[in-house]
Amino acid sequence: VAAVAAEVDRGDYDKARTLAQELLQLAEAEGRTRYVAHALGNLGVIDRRFGLLEQAMARHRRSLALRQEIGDESGQANSWSNLGNVYRDLGNYPEALDAQLKSLALREARPQEDRVDVSYRSIAILYRELGELATAREYFERAERAAVDAAVPGALSAVRGTFASLLNDLGEFALAREKAESA
Repeated sequence: VAAVAAEVDRGDYDKARTLAQELLQLAEAEGRTRYVAHALGNLGVIDRRFGLLEQAMARHRRSLALRQEIGDESGQANSWSNLGNVYRDLGNYPEALDAQLKSLALREARPQEDRVDVSYRSIAILYRELGELATAREYFERAERAAVDAAVPGALSAVRGTFASLLNDLGEFALAREKAESA
């Protein structure tokens, strides 16, 4: 499981796909639902990176259903977030926002275990794309605070980088530069 995530983080999607497919086959053979769901989620992320959006959607839906079946709320939050990203890529913003809000609700119920900064950032990006810049800013500010609290390497950089872009759009150039430089 960790090896798949490491390869995705490194950008070696071919190796990640191979490892995830092996995990999926093994987990299905052994009846390990949690690992089947995890493998499907990773394969969905990889499919999205390759632009295979319908395939990604199908994998994320199946992953979500399995995670709901076993009561894995953290996994459900990830699946909803991943579904939201695919919906956004498809231009279906209402479904994207609905999925991201479901992810956020699950994460907020478990703040010590789940990263709410991920949901806040995804929601902020959606509002930015919808042209609701004030709301986007509010969610970026929440994401930034949550990323500081999470103390996860790279989380704060991801938030500040995208937040800087929004601030630039808003004409707040000095603050945009500050966020970009601290990303």
